[in-house]
Amino acid sequence: MYVENGILIDDRTRGYAVFVVESENEWLGNARVQNQKIAALARGMREVIGEWYVYSLAIGISKEEWLRCFPTFSHSFWEQHIKEAQREVKGVLFERKIYLVVPISPRIRIQLTENGRAFFNELRTTMINAAKRVFNAQSLHLRLMEQFEEERRKWWLRFRSIANVRIATNEEVERWLRHGMYRGLEAPESRFPKVLPKTVSSTGIIHPLHRLGVWTQDGAMKEGLFSLKIIHADHRESHQTFYSVLRVPNNIDEDNAIGFDWLHEVDALPFPVDVATHIRVEDPLEARKNLRKKKLSSEEKWKEYVEGGETPPLELEVDMEHADELEQKLRMRNPLVHAKTIIGIGAKSDEELQMRRKEIIRALTLTELVQAPGDQRRFWQAFYPYGQTAQTAYEIPMDAGVFAAGLPFTALEFGDHKGFYLGKTVNGRAVFFDPRRPAQELNMQPSVLIAGGLGSGKTNTAQYIAAVLASWGAKIYIQDPKGHDYDRFHKVGIRTRYIRLRAGGDQVNPFRLGVEGAERDLLDLILNDDETESDRKDIRASLIGRALVEMKKTEQRDMYRFGDALDGLREKESRLEYRQQLDMLLDRVENLYHSPLGHVLFAPDTGETPQDYDATIVDTSGLTIPPSGKVKTLNEKISIALFFAVTAMGMGYFTNLPQQTLKVMILDEAWKLRKFSQGVDLVDNLLRQSRSLNIVPIMLMQNATDFKEWGESIDGLFAWRFILRMNSQTETAAALQLVGLEQEDSHEWSRIFSDFQAGEGLVVDALGRTQRMRVHVKPSVALKWFDTTPKSEK
Repeated sequence: MYVENGILIDDRTRGYAVFVVESENEWLGNARVQNQKIAALARGMREVIGEWYVYSLAIGISKEEWLRCFPTFSHSFWEQHIKEAQREVKGVLFERKIYLVVPISPRIRIQLTENGRAFFNELRTTMINAAKRVFNAQSLHLRLMEQFEEERRKWWLRFRSIANVRIATNEEVERWLRHGMYRGLEAPESRFPKVLPKTVSSTGIIHPLHRLGVWTQDGAMKEGLFSLKIIHADHRESHQTFYSVLRVPNNIDEDNAIGFDWLHEVDALPFPVDVATHIRVEDPLEARKNLRKKKLSSEEKWKEYVEGGETPPLELEVDMEHADELEQKLRMRNPLVHAKTIIGIGAKSDEELQMRRKEIIRALTLTELVQAPGDQRRFWQAFYPYGQTAQTAYEIPMDAGVFAAGLPFTALEFGDHKGFYLGKTVNGRAVFFDPRRPAQELNMQPSVLIAGGLGSGKTNTAQYIAAVLASWGAKIYIQDPKGHDYDRFHKVGIRTRYIRLRAGGDQVNPFRLGVEGAERDLLDLILNDDETESDRKDIRASLIGRALVEMKKTEQRDMYRFGDALDGLREKESRLEYRQQLDMLLDRVENLYHSPLGHVLFAPDTGETPQDYDATIVDTSGLTIPPSGKVKTLNEKISIALFFAVTAMGMGYFTNLPQQTLKVMILDEAWKLRKFSQGVDLVDNLLRQSRSLNIVPIMLMQNATDFKEWGESIDGLFAWRFILRMNSQTETAAALQLVGLEQEDSHEWSRIFSDFQAGEGLVVDALGRTQRMRVHVKPSVALKWFDTTPKSEK
C-alpha cells in the first residue's frame, strides 16, 4: 500500500522494515578469518531471535545502465574501448543485491493504543462507524509510522551485530517489489516518484493517493506445473521456475566451517539466480522443549517399525541423529534456526530456462532440491513477506552454525561500479576498474602492484591501464629497465617522447628535467661524490653552485654551457686551492664527455621539458646499478646519476603539474630502484605522496619474493594487486602472501599459478576482495601494440 523511509506497509496495515546488506567478502580467501566470521555470525544469531527474511536477488542491468559505468571522454582509443567492451558482454548483465526484511509490530495493537480515545468517542455515536474508522484496513496513522520507525531502529541495532545493514531507499524497495515480474530479464526503469504522494487528515490518518500496485504491477502471470510465465505489455516474457531446499549440510566442524556455503554457492553461477530464505530464530529454551517433542515422536515411529518387524527408513534415522546434535547445541544456549529456502531462476525463453534448470541441479552440490508440481505461484510469493507463500513443511531446523556457514550475507561483488572494462572473473562476471577511486572516494593510496613471471602479461596489463588513463587525459611517465617493451605505446594516440639512456643512445639534458634544483643534486652525484676530503668537497660544492648561477644567466642551458661557466670561474679565480678544484671539476666534465655512457648527459638545449608531452618513456636498460656497498666505477656512478635524473624528472614533472591532472607513473622492475638510496627514497615518497599528488603509481615485479625486502605492509601500500603466473613453488608461496591467502597446499597452488594464461591471475581490488580473473585488453588491437614477446626473423 505505502512505502516511506525503508518501511513497507501492506494492504492490512502491517509494517515491514526493509534493509539492504552491504556485502563484505574480502575475507573469503583467508581460512582463519573466514572461520572467525562464521563463528561470529552464529553467536550473533542470539541477538536476532524472531522472524525475518533474507532475499538474495540477481537484478538485471540494462545495456544503457551498463554503459553509464563508462565515464565520458572523447579520445578515439576510449571510444573504441567502449565499443569492443560492449561486444564482450553476453547474456543478461546483473548485480546481486541482498535484502533483509523484518515484520514489525502488528497494526492493531499499536493503533488501538494510540487511537483509543477516538475509538471510545466514536463508540458513543455508533459502534459500527467506530469499528470501521479504527479497524479500517486502509487507514494508516502518523503515530503508527512513528512506532514502526522505532521498531525498525531496534532491529537495525540488532542486525548490526551480524551484518553491515542500512535502510533501503525507495528505489531499492521498488526494485525488490518489481523484480519478481522481471526475473531473468533487465530491470525496468524506475517509476517511483522521489516521495510517494499522500494526504494527512486532521486526525493524523495518512491517505496514500495511489496504491503501490500503480507502480509495481507489471505483466500477466500464467502458472504451469513446474514453471511460471509472465507476459509484459512490450511482449517480453519472463520464464521462471522455483525449487525448495529439502536438505542442507549439517555435519559441519565448528573449527573449520569453510566449504559449506550452501546459500552463497548460487552466486558462482554465470546466470542470475535468486534465493529467498524465511528465517525463524527460536530461543534455545523454547527450542529444546519443542525439539524434545519431535524427538519423542520420531522415537515412537522408530519403535513401531521395529516392533512390526520392518526396517526403519534411513531418513528417520538421520532425523533422529540430527535431533541429538541439535539438542546438544541447544544445551550450550545456541538458538535454533528454522529456514525455509526457495531458489528461483528466470530466463527470456523456455529453452533458456530448461538449460539453466539442468545447470543448477548440476552446480548446487551442497543442497538437495525438490520441485513439487503446482506450487510455483506459492514459491514465487516466497520472495515477499506477505501473501500465500510456501508451506511450513519446507522448513528445515538447523543449528545457527549451519546457517552461518551458508554465508547468507555474502555476495561475489568485485571491482568498481564504474571505470573501464578490465576483464572477466572465472565465472564470467565483467570487472570494472577506476584507478582514481581509491584516492577520490576510499581515502587510500591509489598504487597498483603487478607481479608475474616471464610471459605472464604483467607489462601488457600495465600498458593497458596506462593507455586507458591516457585517453582520459592523464599524463604518463614510464621507466623501462628492459628496453623496447613500450616502443609502440604512442599508437594509443598520444604525444610520446622516448628517452633511451644508453651508450650511443638518446641524450638527456640534466638542466631540463622539469624540476627546479634537480640538476644540482645530479651534478653533486656525478662530480662531487668523493667519500674523503670533506673540506675540498665543500669547496667543489660551492663552485658547482656558482657555475650554475652563471650558466643560468644565458638563454641556453646544457653541459657545454656548464663547462664554459666553470672555465670562466677559473679565469677569474685567484685562490690557488679553488683553481685546483676547478681544474678537477673541468677534468671530470671532460671525462664524462669522452665516456660513451657519460656522453648521454650532453644533449644540446632544445628548450623541451617533459611537460611538452602526454607520455614520457625512459629506457634505462643500458644502466648498471652496483650492488649495495660495492666500490663504484665511473660507469656505475653515471648510471646512478642517470637513474636519479630519471626519477627526479618523473616526480618533479608530476609535482609541477596541476593537482587535478591525473598522472600515472610505471616503474617496471621496481626492485632495481631500491638498490641505491635515492631510488629507495623515490619509491617510498611516490607511494606515500601519490594520493595528494593525484598520481597512480604502477609497480611491476617479476618475482613476488622481492617484496620480502620491503619490510612494509602490502595492504597499506597498494590499492589493487595483480598476481599473475608464477613458475616456482617459492614464488607461489610469496604470491599467496601478497593476496592474503593461506598457504596450506602449496603444491596445488603452484599448479594453479603455473597454469594461468597470459593476463590471468588472482586479483585483489581496492576493498580487499580477491577473485581469479583474466585481463581483456580492449580494443583488441592494443594487445599487438603492447606485446613484448620476442619475434623470430622471417
